[in-house]
Amino acid sequence: MNTYIIYFVSVINCYVSAQLIFDHFKINFNSIYSQKWIYNIVTISVGVLIGIINLFNYPILNFASWIIILTPVICLLFYDPWSSKKTLLLDLYFFIFLLTFFETIGVALYELFLIFIKFPLCEPAHSVFKMAISKLLIICLYQVTKNRYLSKQHSVLPMKQLILYILLSFCSIVNICLNAKIGYSVTIPETDKYIGYLTIIITVFINLHIMWLLEYIIENQKLKSKIARSEQQANLQLKYYKQLDANYQKSLQMIHDIDKHVNTIEQLYKSNEFEKADNYIKGMDRLISDFVLFPYSNNTVLNLILNEKKIFAEQHGILYKYTVEQTDFRFMDDIDITTIFSNLLENALSASALCKTNKEVSVIISSHNNFVIINVKNSCNSYTKCGTFSSKDYGTGLYNVENSVKKYEGFLKISYSQTEFNCNVVLSNTH
Repeated sequence: MNTYIIYFVSVINCYVSAQLIFDHFKINFNSIYSQKWIYNIVTISVGVLIGIINLFNYPILNFASWIIILTPVICLLFYDPWSSKKTLLLDLYFFIFLLTFFETIGVALYELFLIFIKFPLCEPAHSVFKMAISKLLIICLYQVTKNRYLSKQHSVLPMKQLILYILLSFCSIVNICLNAKIGYSVTIPETDKYIGYLTIIITVFINLHIMWLLEYIIENQKLKSKIARSEQQANLQLKYYKQLDANYQKSLQMIHDIDKHVNTIEQLYKSNEFEKADNYIKGMDRLISDFVLFPYSNNTVLNLILNEKKIFAEQHGILYKYTVEQTDFRFMDDIDITTIFSNLLENALSASALCKTNKEVSVIISSHNNFVIINVKNSCNSYTKCGTFSSKDYGTGLYNVENSVKKYEGFLKISYSQTEFNCNVVLSNTH
C-alpha cells in the first residue's frame, strides 16, 4: 500500500506542475481549440505520464521528460498570432526552469524544517509531506507573481488578494505540519494514516483550485464593475446626442419665418442695395449652416456624431475627410452606434489635434454583401515604429468599442505607424 501512495504522490506532484504550466499558457497565449475538455485531458495525461517517469528517480531524466513531452503538446494546443512557435517554446523552457528552481528551494526548506523539528519521518509520509509543502509554496508563489512578472499584461495584484493568497498557503502549511505526527507515530492505525495522507493531498488540491476560484470571483467583480461603467458611459453619450438632436430641432424652429427674410432680400435688390442684400444672404447662410445637419447618413444618431465631430475638427484646424456610402444601420442599437463611432472619432481627433502639421482624420463607411466596414484613420506622432494593438492594450474607450463590435459577430483591428493610426471595424448585418 505504501508503494501505491508513493506512486500516487509522484503523479499528483507532476499534475500540479502541469496545471500551472497550462494555466500560464492559457493566460499569455491563444488556445487552438475551444473545447476545454481537451486541455483538461491533456493536463491529466501529462501529469500521469511524467509522474510515472519520475518514479525512476533519475533527475536528468525527470527534467528531460518535461521538455520532450511538453514541446509537441504546447505547439499543438497553443499559438501566438504575433510571433512564431519559437516564442512558445522559449517561454515553455523558461517556465519549466523556474518551476524546477523553486521546487528545489521548496524541498530544501522542507529538509531544513525536518532537521529543525527532528521528526523521524519515513516513507510514504516523507514523500507526502515533501510534495505537499513544496507544492503549496510553488502554488502561492505562482499566484502572487503571475500577473506582475509572468503575464504579458504586467498588472499589479491587489493587496487584499495578495494577503488572501499568503494566508491561505500559510494556514495550509501549518495544518500539514500539525498533522506531521501521523508520519512517525506508532500508535496511530495504518488506516488513519492513509486517511491523513489523503487529507494532505486534498489540501494541495484545494489550494490549487480555490486560488483560481478566488481569482475568478475577483476578476468577475472587476468585469461587472467595468461593464457597468461602460454602460453608464454609453448611455450618457447617447443621451447627449439625443439632446443635441433636440437642440437642432429647436434651432430649426427659429428659422420658420424664412419667408420674411426672403421678402427682405427681395426688397433690397429692388432698391438696388446689392451689397446689403449680399451681406444679408451671407448672414442667413451662416445662420442656417449652424443649425442644419449635413446629411452624411440616413441614420440620425450617426449623423449627429459625424456632424458634431466635424465641428471639433474645424475648431482645431483638422482636415476632416469622409466617404460614407448609404449603409443600413437598422440592425444596430443606437447605443452601439454611439459607442463605436463616438469613441473611435474622439480618439482620432484628439490624437490628430496634437500633431503640429498634417492634421488629418478620415472616415470611410461602406458595406459589402452582409458586412459593414468602418475605417477611421488619423495622423499622429506618438509612435517610433510600426505595429498592431492587441486587445490587452486597449483603454476603456476601445474596450467598449470591442464589446459592441463583438455583439455583431465582428472584429476590431488596429495598426499604427510613425505618422498614422488606423482602426478597422467589420460588422455582420445578419446579427
